[in-house]
Amino acid sequence: MLQRALLISGLIFISFQSAFAKPRPQISGVGNVLFVVEREDQSLALVDMDKMSVTGRIKLSGNMHHATMVFDPALKYGYVATRNGILTRVNLETLSEDGELKTSDNSIGLAISQDGKTIAVSEYQPGGITFVDTASFKVRQVIPAEVKKDGKTFRSRVTGLVDGPDNTFVAALMDSDQIWILGKKDPADPASNYEIKKRIKTAAPSPFDALITPEGRYYITGHLNADVASLVDLWNPADKARRLELDPHKKPGELPVKMPHMEAWAVAGDKIYVPLTGKKKLALLNSRDFSHIGSVKLIGNPVYAVVHPNHREIWVTFSGEGVDGKIQVINTTDNSTDKIINVGKRVYHLSFTPRGNLAFASSNLTNELVVINCLNHSIIKKVALHSPSGIFGVWRAFEIGL
Repeated sequence: MLQRALLISGLIFISFQSAFAKPRPQISGVGNVLFVVEREDQSLALVDMDKMSVTGRIKLSGNMHHATMVFDPALKYGYVATRNGILTRVNLETLSEDGELKTSDNSIGLAISQDGKTIAVSEYQPGGITFVDTASFKVRQVIPAEVKKDGKTFRSRVTGLVDGPDNTFVAALMDSDQIWILGKKDPADPASNYEIKKRIKTAAPSPFDALITPEGRYYITGHLNADVASLVDLWNPADKARRLELDPHKKPGELPVKMPHMEAWAVAGDKIYVPLTGKKKLALLNSRDFSHIGSVKLIGNPVYAVVHPNHREIWVTFSGEGVDGKIQVINTTDNSTDKIINVGKRVYHLSFTPRGNLAFASSNLTNELVVINCLNHSIIKKVALHSPSGIFGVWRAFEIGL
């Protein structure tokens, strides 16, 4: 009798929980979901790519300006870093928030290790790199970005954080003109902490943003108010980075590049396309020896250059009157313009599906996610969102340097 009563009570409790549990958004599979940051609403919109509609939202806490997201290789969790130092874990099975950590007062980016066991967060304030164990979702270690300059010790802002090969991380110290390569003290020991393996002097002051080439060999960081970049060969790192000239033929008195967005560099075959912020052109580098080989004229001042997965096209976004909201499609075979697409106003992010059948642009001022057919460059859908910015798919789990 007692057992029966307990069983009935348990069933009632489960039924009660089920009745009030938040239902999982109806989707065809997590690989079909776009996670789109709604920056002013502090939420992630879940966009089903089959239905081309919003199927749910995940409410987050934190400043979502410049928020970015990575995924573990098992596709169990996603991780969102916000500008005010909050790291949020998202359960990809239930599509819900699954815990948060305060890592700093001000963070600028995150990366996940090759094995998916460590999240690294780059910090502006107080300055350093925070390492989070993904199994326990707890802070495991903090490496302060302590540097000495002019006889004073202080903590530098850290930017340009990427994941490197063999579970390493690479980052730039904005206030001390250094690049750090970080790896485990004992790579064979899963419990081993990270340490600074190499300190490298940059080729110019104020390193800002960075990228790693698709094969994971070269790390390149841009510099504030400079037409140069610093290049590090991660296979054979030297004590000083190699200097790359981005605009060697500029006219006397011409202003330098303002603020480089290195994630906007597009590597397509043997060429690298570099948006020169504040100038109406892309710099063209040889991807084998990184020499400057020319430039491509544009309709306005570029923000991002994004390579299509087939490497035949570069899609360029712009800022400024008359070109805001436009995308210029460059054909990489001859650097001609294939198409100008008008997608809205204030395009904050542009992303492709892994095989390149669709492109997605977040039009912030018109509150839309614009879906584009890459075959004919036509707009096929505009999905209403609230102040959209970053666009993230789970395929990022299988790409290096994000």
